[in-house]
Amino acid sequence: MAQKRRQTRRKTTSRGGTKRPTKRKTAAQQHQYTGNVIGLILLLVCLLALLQAGIIGTLAANLIRFVVGDTYQFVGLIGGAVGLALLITGKLPTLKRHFIVGVGIAYVGLLLWLHTALFLAADQHTGFVSYTLQLLNSDIANGSVSQHIGGGMVGAVFLTITNFLVSLIGTQIIAVILMIVGVMVFFNIPMAVLFQGLSKGCHVFGRELRDWATVSLPGFSRSLPVSGNAQLRNRPNQNSRSQNRDNSQKQLPRVRHR
Repeated sequence: MAQKRRQTRRKTTSRGGTKRPTKRKTAAQQHQYTGNVIGLILLLVCLLALLQAGIIGTLAANLIRFVVGDTYQFVGLIGGAVGLALLITGKLPTLKRHFIVGVGIAYVGLLLWLHTALFLAADQHTGFVSYTLQLLNSDIANGSVSQHIGGGMVGAVFLTITNFLVSLIGTQIIAVILMIVGVMVFFNIPMAVLFQGLSKGCHVFGRELRDWATVSLPGFSRSLPVSGNAQLRNRPNQNSRSQNRDNSQKQLPRVRHR
């Protein structure tokens, strides 16, 4: 009887041990499927926002516009691509760091440029955040996507800071610099190459401009200062003059006096 009890106990322990891995597998599968579900939801929301399909699509588009303004279609495409990758693989796509940083810097510069252009066209130099919210609230109330809101709240916040420091014109210069730096970071271009290219470009532009001015403007070449090397080239050599005189005197026939 004792041997039978031991055997039954061993059988029960073996059955319990086989059930534990199945529980772990189900938990791992559920965790894996969460990524696919999130990707499906993200893909559907982005598609509805891009197509502006019904009330949900218009509301989704306005929510994206609240953050990034008139560039909501670009964000919708990126979000749709990420959602599709999550739906298929269940994982986020891996990109190199300089790609993400470069796109982020250039995109912030673009949002800042769009928002600055919006307020320059409206001839308004204050109340960036409140005016942006007013435009967006009118679209949400009407259920439409018609107002231009520049770079959204991201552009409004950055414009509030830069306008206080360098005004609207300086903000446009900062926006252009950010876009150039973002492109350089994206393509992993060093700063030395940029400065060399700018110096060569300025040199070629100055030379072409000078040639055009000398042809189009008659008095422009006279007003230009002559460099030292040009003066030495244009100045006749005194030694050559003296040599020419000596040679001419030697060649003249001597007249004999009777």
